[in-house]
Amino acid sequence: LTGIENGVDDSVWNPANDSLLPQPFGASSLDAKRASRDALLEKFELAPAPSGPVIAMVSRLAAEKGIDLLIPLLDRLLAHDVRLIFLGEGDSHFERELAIASRQHRERFVYRKTADLPRTHLLYAGADIFLVPSHSEPSGQHAMIALKYGAVPVAHAVGGLSETLRDDDPTTGTGNAILFHHDAAEAFWDAIVRALGLFADPPHWQRLQQRGMGSDFSWSRAAERYEAIYQLALRGRR
Repeated sequence: LTGIENGVDDSVWNPANDSLLPQPFGASSLDAKRASRDALLEKFELAPAPSGPVIAMVSRLAAEKGIDLLIPLLDRLLAHDVRLIFLGEGDSHFERELAIASRQHRERFVYRKTADLPRTHLLYAGADIFLVPSHSEPSGQHAMIALKYGAVPVAHAVGGLSETLRDDDPTTGTGNAILFHHDAAEAFWDAIVRALGLFADPPHWQRLQQRGMGSDFSWSRAAERYEAIYQLALRGRR
């Protein structure tokens, strides 16, 4: 068995030339990301200029996506001066819980079932943190896109996520995400708290963003791996 990571279409998902953003940006021009951050909060009618991060999640509302890990943490998370935006639909129970929480924390949290393409691009570009608490995850393509847009994933190290994400290690200056390994809400919370602490250290946070933005998830890279497998299969037949 051979696993090959999904690719991300650079012609569609690239903050340096994304026409759907108020201002392009890249790893060397992260200050320009703030324009997308401000525009995102305005679009979703959230209170501007939080002292903490803007946090996003895009997911089907299904059990395997770890929504049950997030919901118990919402009040605790939103007690901080953060902004949270969630896009996704599915299980009616999860939809109801998220809708209730968004009404209770109207200025800090918004839940939408769907969003148009411009708002989705703006979400990745304006977010500082991207949540991926999945119980199982074959691909993790949302996390790949988040990395390209400088949104640091806070994710469960499982499945495809464990193949593409590496935990931040300040001693070696490596990693592109904040990971948790125990499949439980408290472990997820500990990872969120760690992310909030790192966000409060701008130089460290910027280096973490830049490492993520430097990840190569292009389809050309994935295609090379497919070609190598086909060649291996052909040699096996001969």
